[in-house]
Amino acid sequence: MVCCLLVLQASLPLYAQTLSAVGGPIEEGQSFNVYSIQVDNLPVQRLSTTYGLKAVHLNITHPYFENLECFLISPNGFKVKLFTNAGGNGKNMINTVLSDSGLLNVQENKLCPYTGVFKPQDPLGAMNNYQQGNGLWRLYIRDAAAFDTGSLNDWALEFGGHVAGPSTFESDHPIVFLNTFNDSIKNDISIKARIRIYDVHNGICSAGDSAFSYEGPIDIAKRGWYSASLPQESYNITLLSSAFDDTSAALLGMPEENDWQLNAMYNDKSMIRNSLMYKLFAEMGHYAARVRHCEVFLNGEYLGMYIFNEKIRRTKNRLNISKLTANDSVGNDLSGGYIFRHDYISTKGWLSDVGPPECPDNRAHFEFEYPSAGNITPSQKVYLRSWVDTLEQRLFSPDINDPLKGYRPLIDVKSFADYFICNELAWNGDGFAKSMFFHKDKDSKDTTLHAGPIWDFDWSLKRMPWVNSDLSGWSHTTYPCTNLQSTLSWHALLTQDSFFTGHLRCRWDSLRMTILDKNYLFHYIDSMHTDLELVQQRHFTRWPIWGMNVGSTELPPFAQSYSEELDTLKATLGRRIDWLDNHIPGVCMQPEEPPVNPIDTLQYAEFSVYPNPCSNSICVTSKTLNIESVELYSLNGLHIQSFMNKNAQNLYTLSVHHLPNGLYLIKLISDEGSRFSKFIVQHE
Repeated sequence: MVCCLLVLQASLPLYAQTLSAVGGPIEEGQSFNVYSIQVDNLPVQRLSTTYGLKAVHLNITHPYFENLECFLISPNGFKVKLFTNAGGNGKNMINTVLSDSGLLNVQENKLCPYTGVFKPQDPLGAMNNYQQGNGLWRLYIRDAAAFDTGSLNDWALEFGGHVAGPSTFESDHPIVFLNTFNDSIKNDISIKARIRIYDVHNGICSAGDSAFSYEGPIDIAKRGWYSASLPQESYNITLLSSAFDDTSAALLGMPEENDWQLNAMYNDKSMIRNSLMYKLFAEMGHYAARVRHCEVFLNGEYLGMYIFNEKIRRTKNRLNISKLTANDSVGNDLSGGYIFRHDYISTKGWLSDVGPPECPDNRAHFEFEYPSAGNITPSQKVYLRSWVDTLEQRLFSPDINDPLKGYRPLIDVKSFADYFICNELAWNGDGFAKSMFFHKDKDSKDTTLHAGPIWDFDWSLKRMPWVNSDLSGWSHTTYPCTNLQSTLSWHALLTQDSFFTGHLRCRWDSLRMTILDKNYLFHYIDSMHTDLELVQQRHFTRWPIWGMNVGSTELPPFAQSYSEELDTLKATLGRRIDWLDNHIPGVCMQPEEPPVNPIDTLQYAEFSVYPNPCSNSICVTSKTLNIESVELYSLNGLHIQSFMNKNAQNLYTLSVHHLPNGLYLIKLISDEGSRFSKFIVQHE
């Protein structure tokens, strides 16, 4: 039931004002009785200690008060518990004032009737957190037992100056508050909510002050299939304007966009499996989702550590391929860009025309990602399906190794090799069976299909029952015919071609010199241990799961602490690298890139490389060229590493501390073509 009565307004800006409403019956049962007050024209825009909520006034008639539960929700959805199981077997609240200025807590004082001033169960000052005060305030009361009905006779909200404020929650990581107005978050069905984000400044993030970095309405839904069943849930978030239209914003240092995710750490006790693998794929020269670790509150309840990350989307700030419109229906316009994925079977995608040799009837399932199944036109569907059919026919053909009739003209070999390396490095079976993304641009820009972005590593680098104890074996050949979603056979077919395996071996060897060097990887893990040390303690107090098998199935022994978990991760990663060193197929007989002599095409003008010689890092910048990416080569043309992230000054900083002494080449890629320069690595 909902009862509402409007209000009295103060005539002077910062005088106290009390806004009253009649109540109504408190009906028994598991549902809450809801009463409301519409607050208008408060003299301040946002509630704070200067002027905010001071007290809640209640007159309740009830013969067994202990059966009642009561909380208050603000217009922004912030929730404060006023009392639960209070008052013993006494009855009634008569002229009761709940205020942080009370001497006795309503929970501690068991004598009814309550008359006078008492502290509520949760501090009322939590409401004065710079949220909007104008709007609909709601009081929820539930009578959990039968045979003892009562009523809320009347109630009021008192606002005034110099009031209590929220307890400051401090962290060395961003803090995210979600308010759902007490609605339950559903699976794949969005509800309206609000988000408030606090970022770190000078090493500290203080929630409760006015310096939040973003606030606004959102659509929110649970995400994931298995992960949605875990106690710490993950969420999809869409930013909305005040008119509830889609809007975009730059959040936590990541570029402006509309769709985001909050991924829970319940299934990844290291908290870094996704961030580690996304970092490596980006350092290989591809787009990967950016992430920030953060702490999350839902309706005032602490949920622990999450990663706030980008969703895979076609935009200039994420996967930057051509935009398709409904009018793009012929020729080059129809050829891209597309994003699709291999995933669980649904009614919105399509089945492959062929299956693996072991089980030809077990055909792969693909999903339209961009354009979505709801937006893609019939001609675009036909084009994409036909394009994939052609690739698969060539992969399954006896001419698979032919440089013209086979797959080679249709795929970007480097991206397929890097995708293979990342997912095999992590023993990530999901990376070959589901959440497997591909993208293709317009033919005028790129005629080939690219593998990636990589996605979803919370089940990886663990001691799973189906993973050999010595971390040996292949993930891309697992379950070709069985399992809930069968492994896609494309990489298994590619590794039958010496051209692909030669590129794969060259790529692995070059990456082992830099970002797949064990010292480099272990340094990153150790640095994240230091970075997350304080917040992991709070997270695992909220989720006391050390020594337990939770989330994905793991084999004992289970880590007993965060340090032990990261040590186990390093040991697992190290063993996997050792095995791959000896088993990556192919022979690296030639440079990974097309056979050109970079020295013959050097163009030294228009950009600077310094210091030269260097030992730890080198900087690349230009005053006249807009640099798109920078690539590093050995002197004989072997590709070593790509760099895609620059700062606002058009400056790239390249780490070279792992490279042996010698002469190297830098390739600068801009919208005006490529430029080369030489530099020397010289360690003391």
